[in-house]
Amino acid sequence: DPGSHSTIFTYRGGGDWRGIENLEAYVEFYFQNGRNNGTGPGTIDVGAYAFQVGGEYTFTGSLKPWVGINFTTFSGDRHAVPNGKASMFNSYSGLHDLLILEDMYYGFDWDTNYRALKVSGGISLTAARENDLRLSLIVGLTRSAEPVRFAFETTRKLGNEIDLKADWEMTKQFVLRLGVGYLFGSEILEDSMGGPGAPDP
Repeated sequence: DPGSHSTIFTYRGGGDWRGIENLEAYVEFYFQNGRNNGTGPGTIDVGAYAFQVGGEYTFTGSLKPWVGINFTTFSGDRHAVPNGKASMFNSYSGLHDLLILEDMYYGFDWDTNYRALKVSGGISLTAARENDLRLSLIVGLTRSAEPVRFAFETTRKLGNEIDLKADWEMTKQFVLRLGVGYLFGSEILEDSMGGPGAPDP
């Protein structure tokens, strides 16, 4: 709404537990409240939340294999036009686990109205120095927290993504990163780009 102004407060908390050797578990949560004062009649109350919980275990051995699991949620709005309340989480999210859906530079940077279960793992190899080459694989099962409405369809299917990444630490100051990602089953992105009736670009 041009001419409007918003006041939003964000409250954050969390914890990181390492009570068992080679195991790290974490939880992080956010709450938002505030108000948007528009140029039209009435105001919109803001009430939103986000959280993530997960863990990572590193095995012993020269390859330092590890596995991890993460569940992330960002709240979304139930209504396309706010009816006195906005529940969409507002942020400049720093999530970048998934190359296509989450990356803020090369992906879609989807960081609100979002739920994702991510399972990952990797190993460390030796290229020029010990354990300087890290290979990882991540699988993300995602959907929107609230339905996304289009002209002829309402869906929560944001899609599933598989990424393969390689990080080569050539020096302490320079890391070469390569990655390839594959996203499938995303009705939301398909409909955003024109729907099934439009030809693929």
